[in-house]
Amino acid sequence: ALQPMTIESGDLSLVLDVEADADGSRIRVRATEPLLARSVTIRDAQKKALVEKLTLSLRPTIDYTATRVLAQLAELSLSMPAGDTITGTISAEITELATKPVIAFAAQLQTRVIAALKPFLAIDTGPLTATLATEGRMTGDTLVIQKSTSSVTREGGALLTSYELVQPLTLNLKTTTFTVPNPTATAARLKLGEVPLAWGEAFIAKAKLGGALTGGAFDVSLRSLEDLTISTTEPLTLRAVSATLDGKPMAQALDVTANLSATKKGDSVTYEVRRLELKQGEAALATLIVAGEAKLGAKLTIVAKGNLDADVAALMKQPAAAAFATLSRGRLTAVFAATIA
Repeated sequence: ALQPMTIESGDLSLVLDVEADADGSRIRVRATEPLLARSVTIRDAQKKALVEKLTLSLRPTIDYTATRVLAQLAELSLSMPAGDTITGTISAEITELATKPVIAFAAQLQTRVIAALKPFLAIDTGPLTATLATEGRMTGDTLVIQKSTSSVTREGGALLTSYELVQPLTLNLKTTTFTVPNPTATAARLKLGEVPLAWGEAFIAKAKLGGALTGGAFDVSLRSLEDLTISTTEPLTLRAVSATLDGKPMAQALDVTANLSATKKGDSVTYEVRRLELKQGEAALATLIVAGEAKLGAKLTIVAKGNLDADVAALMKQPAAAAFATLSRGRLTAVFAATIA
């Protein structure tokens, strides 16, 4: 049930121009001046602010006939005192009004996030800019996303993440299931930009992390939420990785690149690390190629088979192993099969 809310403050202004044919067969409504809601504060029943000093401006238009309705929210602008903003345009066309309405929609939105996410995040991301462009249609309980792209950048324009929908995605809102035309082909492409590893400190007790995830690109194919495949198309790359746990240095100045794929079906994940390289500067420390399966369930089981090539002496110079270092040089080459249960 909806909880009671109170509009504590704010004012609203709107000037509309309405035109109609004499027989009522067509009605056109447009804002001659933008709808403007200024300094709006809304509180819930416990007096907690849901929206505080929000300003909203937009220019709505509606064109109605017996067979079609066109609606648009143009010049949309929403802003908060801290500098958070949303701008863009949303439009819709509604047809088949007399039977089962079909709603075709499109949206182009740009968002600037300064403080709005701070209450919900354990990390300080700094200002973020996000863009979204999407097109689709809805009929009854069926929602089809035909096109969708989005990106998030950090202050200064550095990419944080982006995605592109490659195939139309059909969602059944009643059964919460979805389909794509070709379940084995790429449905979406994901790209990662620079993500500071220090953000992970909020989730690992007594940890200090340095370096960054500097890139990676993935293709995703979807059969269902329980049946999907993800595969790198550009290596997952981490640079200058360092880690200290509970005041004890564990790793320093490591570079990692990985090409991999994984398929999840229910509680089973089959994976293939086509190549993982561990370096320190130009020095190669280890190379790993491995494939196997993990059973997630109540008891985790991992099966792995692969090849490992490592410069053991160089690896033992890492802080976590330095106290046990006894080799001045040495190399390990192994073919292995392992089960962890």
